[in-house]
Amino acid sequence: MSFVFFAAISVAKAGEGSKVEIAEDGTLVVNGQRKAIYGTFRDPSDDWRQFEGVRQAGFNLTHSYHFSNKFPKFDKPSVQDRFIRDAREYLDLAHANKVGVFMHLPKQAVTEGQVDAIARVVEALKDKPALWLWYIYDEPDVQEMDACQKVYQRIKEVDPDHPVLLVDQRADTLDIAGRACDIIAIDKYTVPYGFHYITDLTEKTRSKNPDKPIWMIHGAHAVQNLHLLRRHFVGSNFKQILKRVQLSSQTHRPNPKELRALQHYSYTIGSPATIFYWLPKRLYDIANDTPKIWDAMVSIGQEFKELEPVLSSPLRSDDTEISSFVVEWLKQEAKRNHLDVRMWTRKYNGKTYVGVVNASYVPHVVTTLKLPEKFSKVYQYPGRKLILDQNKDVDQQYNSQESDVLVVDWSSHELTCVLNECDTVVWEFE
Repeated sequence: MSFVFFAAISVAKAGEGSKVEIAEDGTLVVNGQRKAIYGTFRDPSDDWRQFEGVRQAGFNLTHSYHFSNKFPKFDKPSVQDRFIRDAREYLDLAHANKVGVFMHLPKQAVTEGQVDAIARVVEALKDKPALWLWYIYDEPDVQEMDACQKVYQRIKEVDPDHPVLLVDQRADTLDIAGRACDIIAIDKYTVPYGFHYITDLTEKTRSKNPDKPIWMIHGAHAVQNLHLLRRHFVGSNFKQILKRVQLSSQTHRPNPKELRALQHYSYTIGSPATIFYWLPKRLYDIANDTPKIWDAMVSIGQEFKELEPVLSSPLRSDDTEISSFVVEWLKQEAKRNHLDVRMWTRKYNGKTYVGVVNASYVPHVVTTLKLPEKFSKVYQYPGRKLILDQNKDVDQQYNSQESDVLVVDWSSHELTCVLNECDTVVWEFE
């Protein structure tokens, strides 16, 4: 497994606001503290003054679309004043709720290149401690990149203390995205269709922007259901479709297993951040329409909190090896479904942590980890459950009842397990 490193962005403190840097491995550093990111584009309430859902799910970074599309005619000082008033209130509320913000700039103002108006906003907000990032634009096309670049340059002149984030999923724009941001975030919502689309796009984007960190944005709304409905009911009123065909936790894709896989897949692909997006409440009430999906987001957040010190530690590039194979009769299916078993590794407090994800829809994948150091015990997360203790008698070493995946062999340096579709497991080796 290889890692990409970036030159650190050094910043100065802005008044009493946050001091934000980008570490060499792409991790956000807020006031000197490394921050792995578990983020969301909205509170389930869709009320920009509410943070209850953000807190419940354990997100540490959030955002509101209130600031993207609610302020037309932004060249008018009175509109700018209203934006600044709301934004300062929002950032104060976020700070009170102990969450950072990627602050969305008005979309129309960016595309029209209103650099002076945006500079005024940036100047008025940069002292707020909850401000971690400027969110310059969502999915610009190639023709809009010149305007984004001009705005980006002006932001950096006014506020060199906060990185700028740009989001896209189109290859032609991503090729040149680095011109207009400090961090590129990819929002390719292809699960449950396949992880490999995200992998391919990420690798291509990284090759075109080698000096920029790549973050992951994943869809947590019912991608499959909604896309199929849109195709089937062409020309119909989409709101009426949703009233007629009710969504449920049972039919929702991504399902809880896929959502957790996406979270850890981000780390395996070199992203220190995972941000989840779902549709606005008027179309999809995630907490009430699909309560089990919301419970999954909460569970992911609880696991993230437990692992946050580990995930925030520097990426580890060592001699840990991973290998996988399938039996002969599954080889064609493995090729067709883009078999891809991936891992992330960290060293924290002298212990090795490894997350393994079967980022494919191939079952019965025999996977072996080979560690450079000896180990005698293996703990599984969440919950730090002891699943393997080689100090015990042979027939008592493996706790199969607690193990999330089937472990079939082990030694002082190796562990072999069987992974099914989208299986995810996190181990601490001691």
